[in-house]
Amino acid sequence: MEIIDRYIHEKCIFFDTSGQPAIELVTVADGKNGDLPIRNNEVVFFLEGRLRFIFSDFLEHEGVKGHMLFLPAGGRYYYEALEKTVLLIFRIIKPIQFCEHLSMEEIDKNFPARNDNHKHGKSGFNTLKINTRIEHLLKGVADCLEDGVRCRGYFNLKIKEFFLLLRIYYAKKDICDFLFYLTLSEDAAFSEHVRRQWHLFKNVKEIAESMWMTPRKFSAKFKEVFGQTAYSWMKENRANLIRKELTTTNKLVKQIAFEQGFDSKSQFTKFCTKELGENPTEIRAGKSNQMRELQTQL
Repeated sequence: MEIIDRYIHEKCIFFDTSGQPAIELVTVADGKNGDLPIRNNEVVFFLEGRLRFIFSDFLEHEGVKGHMLFLPAGGRYYYEALEKTVLLIFRIIKPIQFCEHLSMEEIDKNFPARNDNHKHGKSGFNTLKINTRIEHLLKGVADCLEDGVRCRGYFNLKIKEFFLLLRIYYAKKDICDFLFYLTLSEDAAFSEHVRRQWHLFKNVKEIAESMWMTPRKFSAKFKEVFGQTAYSWMKENRANLIRKELTTTNKLVKQIAFEQGFDSKSQFTKFCTKELGENPTEIRAGKSNQMRELQTQL
């Protein structure tokens, strides 16, 4: 259908112009592959086709038409379309509220944090079959997106409607299984989020905001869970990740610097020299020297 007065819609302050809106319709061509970081928890609905996911720390999974898949935030996900695939993506930016009387925390009281015997211990994720009621919701959303609707208010309403339908038409156990990473204990959920997401942020302030916390509250919680300051932990892990990138990949130094959130190559070089004892060129050269020595020994 045609949007009445498209100009007003597109000039509205609630019109979403971001690269990753809360709801997005994506078509993946047959054979296309790539990888992408997930900054927010996402529910992916397979409207058409088949798509294979490979997770950095999970088994691979093949998503097929008629199913929905929950993708926990953080890390990179490799994908490959086994045929032309149409996906509808709901990005979960706000805390989940199933209805006016039931939140994620309340539903989790009946199903406490999973133990090692839980089936997620093997695969790390779960899927649900899309029932008729949710299928009708998704069709309406997809149609509006194709019309050009990009209203943040509309997106928020439809995500809330999805969780309400999930609560009404699915068993509580199935919901908790599906949203496994959101039903961990408070400390486990905090730790899980940090370990998966930390490398996507430049500093403590940014990752704190991603968890709807002030930097002060986040830092206190971090010290309680990890036993050290968030700043020192992130700096140490970023240094280790940089060393790994420099010694195990052929990426350009400026590419690694950009991916790790540095504004300039000189800033990146200063960090490496201070935290790793050598500049990026020396670290990479050290890898080459080790390889030459090994080849000589052989």
